[in-house]
Amino acid sequence: MRKTIITTIALMFAATAMAAAIPPRGRITIEGKRPVKFSHQTHTEKAGLDCATCHHDDKGQGRDLAAIKALAGTGSLACGACHNAEFKDKKLRKRKNVFHDLCRACHKKGLDGKHGPTKCSGCHGKRKRKPVEGC
Repeated sequence: MRKTIITTIALMFAATAMAAAIPPRGRITIEGKRPVKFSHQTHTEKAGLDCATCHHDDKGQGRDLAAIKALAGTGSLACGACHNAEFKDKKLRKRKNVFHDLCRACHKKGLDGKHGPTKCSGCHGKRKRKPVEGC
């Protein structure tokens, strides 16, 4: 009986650890004038990147998945949580500049001979057109 309880507890810890090591599935939408559909799965599983490649703390130190899971919420992961009007580097106060600098540089550099998109249409969807009055 004691072995069964210990085994059950060990399996529960293992399952919890495995669940904590999985980045979000599916695509998320990064909102903006021209939203981007972003897949963590593509970047982590196919490209082999880890969370710390993009996510960092206020000191610029990369955050691994365990550190991200330990956060109280995902609000502090949003670039705009720190990259805002008070951010010390004026160029990196806008989310657009942060994404463009980080993503374009990585996509241009490539990985194992493969490169990500660097043109606007490669990441951004089509621009939403404003309706014309009278139509």
